[in-house]
Amino acid sequence: MIIKERCSALGHLMVGAELGGSLIPLGKTDLNRLREIELKRLSGKLTDAMQRDLVIIEKKSQTPFVPELSKGAKTHVENKWYGRKFDYQKRFVSNQTRKGNLKEEQAIKQAGEYLGFPFAYKNEQWLENDFIHGTLDWKTKLFVADTKCVWQPNGLGFFSDEIETIYEWQGKGYCYLAERDHFVLIRILMNPPDTMIYSLAKPLWEEAGYHWSETITESFLEDVKNEYNFEGKNKIEDRIRLIRVDFTDKDRLLINQQVELMREYWIELDDQFANRNKNEYEFFKRK
Repeated sequence: MIIKERCSALGHLMVGAELGGSLIPLGKTDLNRLREIELKRLSGKLTDAMQRDLVIIEKKSQTPFVPELSKGAKTHVENKWYGRKFDYQKRFVSNQTRKGNLKEEQAIKQAGEYLGFPFAYKNEQWLENDFIHGTLDWKTKLFVADTKCVWQPNGLGFFSDEIETIYEWQGKGYCYLAERDHFVLIRILMNPPDTMIYSLAKPLWEEAGYHWSETITESFLEDVKNEYNFEGKNKIEDRIRLIRVDFTDKDRLLINQQVELMREYWIELDDQFANRNKNEYEFFKRK
């Protein structure tokens, strides 16, 4: 069985990841000490302690990085192992997720028209290579894209260029699978589907002073629907946020490395499971 990672979970493996064999830049403390030593060496006043520190720092700067999974990455692999072993997968569905699924095709169409691709449609093709797999939202000859429907204006994140690690590496994974060099995360403010209006209106109804058991009036529901009518009140260019991520050869090597580390750790988990309870069983079983 060859273990692969899905693109939507790839970010869990990449936290703190560095490419093995590369030289890690010295930290601020070492750099400051190195400057101090260099100044003293120029004046011919290098102490024994400085000479010792210089050797240590130079050795550190020339020592290749040995990659390993972070603690969080190991926890992710363990959860994945449990799911595979017991054929069980945790599921979490929120209002945002439900809305995103319902509005996704419409959002891709709107984003495509905005970017000059009037025939954009949701991709249904599942892709895989030797390390990862996934189904990306949308692809062109130049880039791949993932669309996130948001249902509140602040979800667009206009005032920050940061992208969550999980989305960054999901995009890089899609680039790897589709052989593209660029990924764009598209956040787009969409109206909630009509089936969600009641659930949105319920807390507002109680907030307005009505008892939870009272039937929400049609006029109140209409007011809530109008409040969430972002597509009717705003132009597409005001409802969309694009965040670009580039994919490099180093990213590809890093993904390969982290998946290989996952596989090695998976074997360790298999071995630990095979030997579970061994000593305790021999001690406690009835003779």
